[in-house]
Amino acid sequence: PFVEVCWKHGNRYEAQKYLPKVKDDVKIEYLTKLGMYDEAAQMAFEQKDLEGLKYVESKCDPSFAEKVASLIRQLSK
Repeated sequence: PFVEVCWKHGNRYEAQKYLPKVKDDVKIEYLTKLGMYDEAAQMAFEQKDLEGLKYVESKCDPSFAEKVASLIRQLSK
């Protein structure tokens, strides 16, 4: 996808413009790569995607990891 090309060339702004065109099954990965952890976690939570949340948790800043862990606990109930 064009998002990947933009990201690899360091153009995060341009990559974000193409995110809406990316299929949902890979959107969480690209949101995470672009550092959009909150959006990625929210999308994974809404899709009840436990693996997606774990992926975000493994890549995000430690300060945000607790929020993701909380979402994981909510889905695991």
